[in-house]
Amino acid sequence: MRCKRSGGNQRGYSDAEKAYSSLTEIHAHPVIHTNGIVNRMKQSFFFVALLSLFVVATDLHAQERDLRAERLVLDDNGSDSTTNIVTIRASPTLLQNVILTIPDPGTGTAEFMLTTGSGGLNSWRLGGNSGTIPGTDFLGTTDSTALQLQVRGGSGTIANSLILNENGSLSQDSAGDERGADAVDLQIARNAVTQVAAGPYGLIGGGEKNGIAPSADHSTIGGGWNNAIRDGADYGTIGGGRDNTIDTNAQYVAISGGQQNTAGAGADYSTISGGRIHDIDSTTLHATIGGGSINLVGSGSHNSTIGGGTGNTIGRGTDHGTIGGGGGNRIDNAARYSTISGGDANRIYANTEYATLTGGLFNYIRSGADYATIGGGRNNEVKPSAAYSMIGGGRSNVIHDSAEYATIGGGRSNNVQADADYSTIGGGWANNIDGQSSVIPGGRGLTLNADRSFGFLANADSNDMTISESDVAIFGNANLWLANNTGTPSQIRFYESNSTTGPFPSTDYYISFEAPPLGDTIEYVLPASKPTQAGEVLKVSSVNGDIVTLTWGTDNTTAGRDGSDIPSAIAAPDDGSDVESRMRKLAAQLGAGEQLREAQMKWIETLDTEMQWLKQQGAVPTSEGIESKENVNVQSAE
Repeated sequence: MRCKRSGGNQRGYSDAEKAYSSLTEIHAHPVIHTNGIVNRMKQSFFFVALLSLFVVATDLHAQERDLRAERLVLDDNGSDSTTNIVTIRASPTLLQNVILTIPDPGTGTAEFMLTTGSGGLNSWRLGGNSGTIPGTDFLGTTDSTALQLQVRGGSGTIANSLILNENGSLSQDSAGDERGADAVDLQIARNAVTQVAAGPYGLIGGGEKNGIAPSADHSTIGGGWNNAIRDGADYGTIGGGRDNTIDTNAQYVAISGGQQNTAGAGADYSTISGGRIHDIDSTTLHATIGGGSINLVGSGSHNSTIGGGTGNTIGRGTDHGTIGGGGGNRIDNAARYSTISGGDANRIYANTEYATLTGGLFNYIRSGADYATIGGGRNNEVKPSAAYSMIGGGRSNVIHDSAEYATIGGGRSNNVQADADYSTIGGGWANNIDGQSSVIPGGRGLTLNADRSFGFLANADSNDMTISESDVAIFGNANLWLANNTGTPSQIRFYESNSTTGPFPSTDYYISFEAPPLGDTIEYVLPASKPTQAGEVLKVSSVNGDIVTLTWGTDNTTAGRDGSDIPSAIAAPDDGSDVESRMRKLAAQLGAGEQLREAQMKWIETLDTEMQWLKQQGAVPTSEGIESKENVNVQSAE
């Protein structure tokens, strides 16, 4: 070590005093060499004094020797005409021995510099610092160079790191393309340089092989594997999963997770909540796929939704289309505002607007059947241009071409034929309408081939029926009941002709039949043949219990009746029925009538006897009564 005086003899110390001071203080230039040989210092006052006087400009060298002192004072070289010193001093209260080891710098300039910042000892300590000033004190760099914090493993490899870049971005490593301004990239593993958060204000929260393109501002990938947000896809979000993509210029898009889901170019404001292999095609705004697998919303189908399920498709240009779920359901191109709620393999064909298919299996609404509806069931079909038609359910029911406003409520294999507008089949099996405004409520095997007809066929098996008359009501193989539970019997009414429109009935007259209060059932059986001549009336030919059989007979109440056809007796039923009672009353009335007729005949005979006597007396009948023959002659003479 090269030592010299410090600042000359400014304080007037004696040579002895200066020699004594060298026992506790050594002065030297700032350069310390460890490759020389230091003479062993003698522990005598005289030798030390001489050493302090004669080694002023000499370097102090030592090798394998200890150099002991309370203080080590180092001078600068005085190049600024002022000699300044650095004092190295051990703490007076050391609790143990301390070894300060200077590390090997390797090749290059073998020089170290100990520095202090403004304000004193500004080092960051392992145990923490106190008295720091936010905004003034910091851990970092001042030369626009990134700051890297590392955790190294035992082998020296970097186990974890964090890099604060000069452009405000934060990353875990420096590999790959430059991170975007103020971006955060917390992933390490990648197999392409583009798999970084390159967009301004972007965020990759973790995972591996994820990438945000340079012009995808404010976009986020939460984690996962191999997810990508392309250029221009501002404010896009991929929550996680793998192989999910938000394509070019698809802004404000969200893919929550799942696998191989894609929002196409320009698919702004679209959402895929999860699932796998979903695709919202390019230029499709505000579209949504809720989940499931292999669902597709086609290009330009704005505001369309697939809630879930598997293999469901909304075609191109189908605005506001909806598939709730199920599997293999399809709404074709330009079928705007149409809906399939669920089911399997149902389809609404192209250019069919506002159609609805609730569910079921293999149900179809064909092209041009706008506003048509199939509620469910299986293999039901609304044919082309059958607008506003509806099939409620059932199986294999068909509304044929252009049968507008037609309805099949349910059942099986029912058909409303082409152009049979406004016709309705309520249900049943194998019913058929080939006319407009006709109705079959149910039953089986009835065909109405004319307009404005109504029919029901009670057909247990193969007794099919065809009606080709218009404006008729048919009840086949069925009894017609007019029932009531209001205390008033129902009527069959026959109205007179009427040609006015509006409320009905008004003042029109009618003929009606209704049942009186009954004590028993009466069943009338009509004659098996038509009348043979005019004037014949219905007559009772036999009564057998409740069954009254009618026949055609002559009306004996007409003029000229001589009473010869009046029966001498009427056999009354003896079964104790109400008919028996009424027949007995009728027999009594006939007996009384017979007695009256006999009395009248006797009175007529009496009058005839008196007339014969008057004639014998010369009486003459006149308009004024009976007069004598003389009075008649006088009146004639006058």
